[in-house]
Amino acid sequence: MAIDAKKLLQDMLAEGKELLDKGKGYVDQGTDYAADKLGAPEGSQNRNLYKNLAGGAAAAGALAVLLGTRSGGNLLKLGALVGIGSLAYKAYQKQSGGAEDDATLIEAASDEEADRRARTLLRAMIFAARADGRISQEERAMIEEKIAILGDDAKSFFLEEMMRDMDLAALAAEAQNPQEAREIYAMSALVCGPDDPAERAHLNGLAAALQLDAALATEIEAEARAAQI
Repeated sequence: MAIDAKKLLQDMLAEGKELLDKGKGYVDQGTDYAADKLGAPEGSQNRNLYKNLAGGAAAAGALAVLLGTRSGGNLLKLGALVGIGSLAYKAYQKQSGGAEDDATLIEAASDEEADRRARTLLRAMIFAARADGRISQEERAMIEEKIAILGDDAKSFFLEEMMRDMDLAALAAEAQNPQEAREIYAMSALVCGPDDPAERAHLNGLAAALQLDAALATEIEAEARAAQI
């Protein structure tokens, strides 16, 4: 499928951060419905976030918010693809006492490799957003409306991934080295909330599939929470 995965993911994160920083407004019935369904009362920060998603950020918002997670909007606060690789590697160094490996962060990878890895991270984001297992017809309709702006290829990619079996072993198998595994987990931790039982189970299952040390998984989650402040 002809999508530039690295550019798509970077644009989603960058535009989401811009919307959060500048407070652009984009209010429609769909985002009001999402805010109501997810329990964000009038005047709350989360309600405004759900109502301010547009453009590339709409895809991140639709997938990380409208699919049921309450914490997915925090992914947008990261602002750049560079943050995911650095976050994951920083957690590794903290957990390992400063040890280094020959990891190539996604932002330093060749275009072809970075695109492959970004596609995997998009898949990880979608899986994490689906962790609660509930997609209503209304939510699906809103998601399709939001991602239509990204073009036919991107829309097809997202819709296909939304319907894909949630095979964590297959997702983990896409990691070709420990840094890629850390990045997949970091993306998932940015979308999932630690207190939601279904999302907690998703992270636990993913950590096992990725063969991440429990202490490293905990450190990645801590870095993800810090990045969201």
